[in-house]
Amino acid sequence: MEVMAEGAGKSADRMMRDMGMGDLADMCAQEDTGAAKKKMASGTLYCKSGSLCAKYDFQYASDRKKYLSGCAQVTSCDSGYSDKCSVSNDKVRNGRGTVDWTIFAYNGLVRDTAKNIKCDN
Repeated sequence: MEVMAEGAGKSADRMMRDMGMGDLADMCAQEDTGAAKKKMASGTLYCKSGSLCAKYDFQYASDRKKYLSGCAQVTSCDSGYSDKCSVSNDKVRNGRGTVDWTIFAYNGLVRDTAKNIKCDN
């Protein structure tokens, strides 16, 4: 919801209320999300898309920022995956360093869902 709201130039709270989800907005306001937001601000980056979740460890924090705009960020990738694919020392496109990344699939094989991946494992 926060990603959609940011794209629309609104706060997540305002967007939920505008969509008739006031009760959910009230519940969210009571949640303490400070620790999760602090954890997600730096270090390992986790992004989720459908039945895939990606874990990125960057050499440089500036490269991490390049991935944020296209990332539906989560605090971590769940265990219980059906397949995973890892790549070490991958060159960051339009960046200055390298990234170690792992893609986790939860319904099938990574190679079936994410094409053109050459895994280390």
